[in-house]
Amino acid sequence: MKKSIAVIAVSLVAFAGSAGVAKADYPPIEEVKPSTIIATISYDRTPDSIDDAARRVFATVPVGTVKTVVGYTDESFTPVIPGVGAGQKFSVRITTASGKTLSLPNVRSIGNGNLRLPTMSISEAGVYTVKVTSSNGKVRTLRIRISN
Repeated sequence: MKKSIAVIAVSLVAFAGSAGVAKADYPPIEEVKPSTIIATISYDRTPDSIDDAARRVFATVPVGTVKTVVGYTDESFTPVIPGVGAGQKFSVRITTASGKTLSLPNVRSIGNGNLRLPTMSISEAGVYTVKVTSSNGKVRTLRIRISN
């Protein structure tokens, strides 16, 4: 009798422990993948996801200004522009030094007013210009200087 009670107790503890472990994020986080337009730029196709492994690059960029930040080749980073207002929609375009452009998925600022751009990685050193345009046409420009 004691043996069967002990087996039941261990089984219940194991079941309870395994039930609390399972967790899923929806939608699934997609990896940072190379662009088909500019092969040196890789970015996250699911911009609302959070890549905790990526370095956050905070840059206050008022409307109509240009702010320069530094990154490194093959480093995953997430540009964050604080103070843009909560729940606003933005389009994002990256231009290389040679003039090639790439449009990233549209993003929306989060509840605290920060705009978190898609996580990206750039494999070639150079200066990349990121234009962030709000739905009312106001532009913020982030210049990313990538070095080795």
